[in-house]
Amino acid sequence: MAIREELIARRLFRNMSDEQWQGIRLVGSYFRRKPVLVSAMLFFGLGAALFEAGTLALLAAAVGALTEVSNATFNQIIGFANKIGMSWVASLSSGGLFLFLIGIACGAQVLKSALGYLSEVFQLRLSFGALFYAQSIVIKDVLTRSYSQISEYSSGQLAGIVEQATSTSDVVGIFGKLVRAVFMLLIYVVAMMYLSWMMTIIALSIFIVMWISISSFVTKIRRYAETAATQEVRIWRNMVEFLNVPKLLRILDNEKSAEHSLAVPRDNWRKAQLKASTLMAAIIPTFEAVTVIGAGLFLVFTFLLAGESAVEAVPKTFVFVIIFFRLKPQAQAVNNCRLQFFKLLPRIENVGRFLDSKKSEYARTGGLKTERLKKSVSFENLSFYYPGTSIPALNKVNFELRRGEMVALIGSSGSGKSTIVNLLLGLYQPTDGLIRVDEENLEDLNLSSWRSQLGVVDQEVALLNLTIAENIAFGRPLLSESDVHDAARKALAHEFISALPNGYDTVVGDRGYRLSGGQRQRLGLARAIATHPDILIFDEATSALDSISEKMVQEAIEKMSESQTILVVAHRLSTIEKADRIVVLEGGQVVEIGTREQLLAKVNGKYREFLSANN
Repeated sequence: MAIREELIARRLFRNMSDEQWQGIRLVGSYFRRKPVLVSAMLFFGLGAALFEAGTLALLAAAVGALTEVSNATFNQIIGFANKIGMSWVASLSSGGLFLFLIGIACGAQVLKSALGYLSEVFQLRLSFGALFYAQSIVIKDVLTRSYSQISEYSSGQLAGIVEQATSTSDVVGIFGKLVRAVFMLLIYVVAMMYLSWMMTIIALSIFIVMWISISSFVTKIRRYAETAATQEVRIWRNMVEFLNVPKLLRILDNEKSAEHSLAVPRDNWRKAQLKASTLMAAIIPTFEAVTVIGAGLFLVFTFLLAGESAVEAVPKTFVFVIIFFRLKPQAQAVNNCRLQFFKLLPRIENVGRFLDSKKSEYARTGGLKTERLKKSVSFENLSFYYPGTSIPALNKVNFELRRGEMVALIGSSGSGKSTIVNLLLGLYQPTDGLIRVDEENLEDLNLSSWRSQLGVVDQEVALLNLTIAENIAFGRPLLSESDVHDAARKALAHEFISALPNGYDTVVGDRGYRLSGGQRQRLGLARAIATHPDILIFDEATSALDSISEKMVQEAIEKMSESQTILVVAHRLSTIEKADRIVVLEGGQVVEIGTREQLLAKVNGKYREFLSANN
C-alpha cells in the first residue's frame, strides 16, 4: 500500500493497531501486483452503476410519459430520439412510449447485471489469488525465520496462523462488494437529488442516524471476533499437538483429557461466533423496517402536503421511493462490509503480528560459499545463552575438530552437547566467541553452502509419510536411484529394505511408525550420507536403540570414520570407543579433553566418573 493511500486509510480507521495494518498491507501488496485485475473489477463495477443510473432515468421518464405529468419531459424524450435517428418515437402514444422506455430500461438492467457479474468475477480472481499469496507469504516466513525464533511457536500455532491468512481473501471480497455498493449509492443519491433535494436530505439523515446507532453493535462484534480468533489459534495448536502423539494419549489413557482440551476452545469459539452472528443478524431486519416505514412516510406526507397537485406529485414521489428502496440494500451492503471487516480484523491482526518485520529474525543469507573442510573446525571461547535465560548453556568452550578425525562429546543432560551441535549447524548464533571453519568465521559463511557439507543423524529421526526412497532423498532432488541404494548399503539398511514387500517403495507411515527404532535410525543415517557430506554429526543417535540395533549403527559409523570427519554426541560410552579424542562437558564448560586412554589415566577425572556412572 502506497504511503499516501495508507495515511488516508489510517485516518478512516484510527483505532487499528500496527499489527492489523501489517496484515492489511498483505492485501495492498497483492493489489499492486495485479493492477489489471483491480482496474477491471473497478471498471465493470462503475459500468454497472452507470447502467443502473440509466435505468432509473428511463423509469422516471416512462412514468412521466404515462401520466403526462410534464410536457417538457415528453418533449425531451422526443428531441433525443430525433437526434439519434429514431424519429418514429414521436408517433407513439403515451402508453406506447411508456412500454418502449420500460423495454429499454429492462435492457439496461440486463447490461447492468452483466457488468456487475464481470466485476464480481474479477473480484473472485483477486480473492483466490490473495488467499494463495498471503498463505505463501506466511509459509515462506515460517520456513525462513531463524530457528531460534520459529522454535518459540508450536506447530499447531503455526498451522493456525497459516489458516488465518485466508482472511485476506475475505478482505478482498469485502473491498469488491464495498466498491460496487459505493458506486451504486452515489448514483442513487444523484438521482434522488434530481427528484427532490429535500427528501434526499431526509433519507440520508435516516441512514446516517442508523449508521451511528449501529456503531455500538460494531464494538461488541469486534470484541467477540477477537475472542473467536484467539480461540481458533488455540484449537489448531491443541489439535496438531494431540494428533501428533496418538501413542502417548493411549498409553497414559488421556484421550478424555485431550478431548476436553479440544472442546473448551471450540466451545468458546462457538459462543463468540454465535454472539457476533446474532448481533449481525439483528441489523438486517432493522434496516428493512426503517426503510419500509421511511418509504411509506414519504408517500403519505407527499400526498397530504401536495393537496390538489397530489396527482402530479405522487408519481414523482413514487419514483423517488423506488430509488430509495434500491438504495437500501446498497447502504446495507456498505454496513455489512464494515461489520464483516471488523469481524475479520482479529484474524488479520494475528497474521500481521506474526509477520511484523520489526520483531522478525530471518535465517542468514549470502556470505562466503565454502568448499570441503581443509583443516579443522575450531570452537573458540564459545558462549551461548538461550533466549530468555540468565544461565549460560555454554561458557567459554574451546576445542577443535580436525579433518578426518572423530571427536566425541560426552556429559550429563544439560551439559551443552546438543547446543554445540545447534551452533555448528547455524541454528543459533553464539552469544560470545566464535566457530571458525578453517580460517573463516562461521557467521561469515553461506549457510546453505555450509549445511550442504554436513550430514546429521538425530536421536529422533524425522521421517515423513513417504516411501523409503523418498525419505532418503528428501531435500536432495538430484539424487539418483543408485545414489539412494548406495547410501542405504553404507548405512547397513539395504538388507532390511529389500526384505520389505515393496522394498524402497514402502511407505513408512506417519513419523515412520511402520519401522523399528533401529531401522528408522539407519534410514536417518542413509539420508545423512547420501550426498557424501564432509562432516557427519551424530546427536545421541544410538541412545534410544536396543543393543543389536546400536551395534549395527555403531558398525556403520566405524566404517565411515575411516574416511569422514565425525562429531559424535553420546551418552553410551560404547558408541565412542573408536573416537580419536573425547571432550567432556559439565555445566556448559569443557572440563576434560583427550584420548580415551589419556582420560582413563586420570584417577579422579570426570571421564572415569562418567564411565563408572554408566556401567
